[in-house]
Amino acid sequence: MDASGSIMGEPERWRSEGAGAVSLTIITATLVALGVSKPILWIVFALAVIGYIGAIRSHPWVARNLPPWVSAPILPKIPYVVAIYRRDAPTVSLPPPAELGYLDFERIVMEAIVAIGNSFESMNTEMEKQGHRLERFTARIVKSQNSGVEVRLRTMNASAKSVHKHAIRLGRCERSIREEVSAYSTNLPKWLEVLPEAALAVMKDVVIQGNAGMRESTKASLNGTNVYRESVSTIRDQRISREANIATDELIVVLERVTEDSNELLTLCKWVDEWGKRQEKSK
Repeated sequence: MDASGSIMGEPERWRSEGAGAVSLTIITATLVALGVSKPILWIVFALAVIGYIGAIRSHPWVARNLPPWVSAPILPKIPYVVAIYRRDAPTVSLPPPAELGYLDFERIVMEAIVAIGNSFESMNTEMEKQGHRLERFTARIVKSQNSGVEVRLRTMNASAKSVHKHAIRLGRCERSIREEVSAYSTNLPKWLEVLPEAALAVMKDVVIQGNAGMRESTKASLNGTNVYRESVSTIRDQRISREANIATDELIVVLERVTEDSNELLTLCKWVDEWGKRQEKSK
């Protein structure tokens, strides 16, 4: 034995489990003082008792004198491996996505027609507003003709800034038109292809008449766009200032895209005209 009365060679388990038992006992007393519920107190107390018994059993002298059934491990060794597996839910084979019906195509086509008209109207409104803005800037430019170069350049660059903003607003209209024309040209043939005979007899005249109106309005819009682009190109050819050149280049690009959209729409209108003629011959 050493000076503290312990047997030499005492295992560390005696110290650790004894300290753990004392700690749990102190914790139990503290919880009682705090008024913790009884179930929690019983759990902590049971852990303290198990640690205390384990500490006593680990002492060499006690381990040599206890009966075998007491010195046996508190928890027997389990020679089994317990594994918990998650059972996946049964897989359900879903059918492939079904195709669109003629009512779905009709809705897409009608929405595209309305959207195309609204976008062209917004574009024309923006052009008219820009015309009024340019009138004011033209008056300022004329007034500054007898001024120094700095004044004239500053006036022209202010006009160019207005053209740049106009090109941005017009570009937003053009993107909408391009998306709507694409949806219209893609879904209109599909709609007419799957349309039942009874519905086709009712919708045929509606489609032909609506196509005629769209063709005429698109031609008028295309003519106005071409005239506007030519006037902007005339200003660009003057090479007034760098800012003016940049702004007019941006506007010309947007107007060229609008022309492409209008031509694509006219191509579809021509296809619908030919479709209508085939329907008349098939009567």
